[in-house]
Amino acid sequence: MEEKNKNSSTSTKKTTVEEATTEKAHKKNKKLIVAIVIIILLVVIAASVGGYFIFQNIENNKSVGTTWGDTYYAYLKEASLEQDLGEREKYGMQSNMENTQIQFCEIEQGETPAMIMTYTKDGTEYVNTYKISEDNKVINVAYKEPSTVEFLYNISLQQYIWYIHIQTGTQDSYKPISLGFEELNNQETSSENLTNNTNVANSANVNSTNATDTANATNTSNTENISNVTNSINVASEDITKVELTPEYTFAKDEVTTVETVDGETLSISKFDETFVKPETDVSQKVDLDINSMDEKVIKDAVTSTVAGYKPESAIVTDEVQATVDEKVTEVETKQEEIKTAQEEKAKKEEEERKAEEARKAAEEAAKGLKVGNRTLKYGTYKFEMSSMTPPLSATLVLNQNGTFSVKTVNYGESDTLAESENLTGTYKVKLNQETYPGEYENMVEFTPNNGKDPFYFTVYQDNTFSDQWHEYSYTGN
Repeated sequence: MEEKNKNSSTSTKKTTVEEATTEKAHKKNKKLIVAIVIIILLVVIAASVGGYFIFQNIENNKSVGTTWGDTYYAYLKEASLEQDLGEREKYGMQSNMENTQIQFCEIEQGETPAMIMTYTKDGTEYVNTYKISEDNKVINVAYKEPSTVEFLYNISLQQYIWYIHIQTGTQDSYKPISLGFEELNNQETSSENLTNNTNVANSANVNSTNATDTANATNTSNTENISNVTNSINVASEDITKVELTPEYTFAKDEVTTVETVDGETLSISKFDETFVKPETDVSQKVDLDINSMDEKVIKDAVTSTVAGYKPESAIVTDEVQATVDEKVTEVETKQEEIKTAQEEKAKKEEEERKAEEARKAAEEAAKGLKVGNRTLKYGTYKFEMSSMTPPLSATLVLNQNGTFSVKTVNYGESDTLAESENLTGTYKVKLNQETYPGEYENMVEFTPNNGKDPFYFTVYQDNTFSDQWHEYSYTGN
């Protein structure tokens, strides 16, 4: 019995020891598991944080879609690093710019697109334009006048062109975007030759940034690394001031060609419609860009979206768009032809009316008689009589309005031309201030017979009366 109890007691102790050992093992295992879990969590967290930064680095260095887009992105990013907003003016940016948007447009076929920045200032719209030059610099033209950007078809040139529409209170000007860069380049080159890189007077705020040779390369994949482009940007220190740029087309505000037809119909066409057609189509996408709170991601997203929304001319001008433009051009040409015809008919009518008026006035003047100096001779019959003579002398002279005369004489005298024929016809003309024949005659009428004889003269010394010193003729009526 005692032996049995002893064995039971030993068994109990053994079980207790085993249980204690098992419990210690469980505790040890729990600690190990916790440690492993913690390590795993730390690894996961580290991997997540590291992965995030790696992802961000990849995203930051990821291309916006094209090499030229990367260059513009690097340019805008560089501008965003200027802490002083006033310093951003060399990038064409000012702190009071609102509602800023960017878009890309093809100003020359096959060349790198230009970047357009539109914004409002004090409620008025303005435009900045940017271009990657041949030496891989981004230059900008900041237009001082209120302006917008328009994609137009130039009727005379038969070309689609991106224009800056510059507006003043009295006129509208349209300048090709490309022309602004050409003029700026010419002025900058001229200034360098004359003043060794001194500032150019009064055009556009200009900034140049150096980019790598990849700026002119073809499109790249969306995963291309752009850190080299970003790191190579060096902002030029000189700030070229603003220049007045001469517009290519300038119209008076609301300038219209108007003509009234001979039937009283009014035809009109605006100078804009005579010059341009505005295609009804979607052009390159505009994307918002708040330049006062730009960060890298905002810039990257904006440029990426703008590049994705870019349309070259070939994508903008579809067959349907071209057909619509052609139709409008035909309408303009038809209206111009109608206006030209109406102007010609109106001019012809006005000329006819002018001639009729001149004829009427001439008739009125003629009806008053023949002007001889300050005297007037009515057209009609003039008579001379000398009844005291034996036989009596007489003559009847008819002064016709068409410049002819006829005369009938009776016993006129043997020595006179008029005496050689009882009936004489001929022409007459006024002779003023004659001193050759005879000397005392100044204002007279010269009568030239049709029979070839010498002319004879009568002086007009008072209205409706003329005389050859011996014979005086007076008006007797028609």
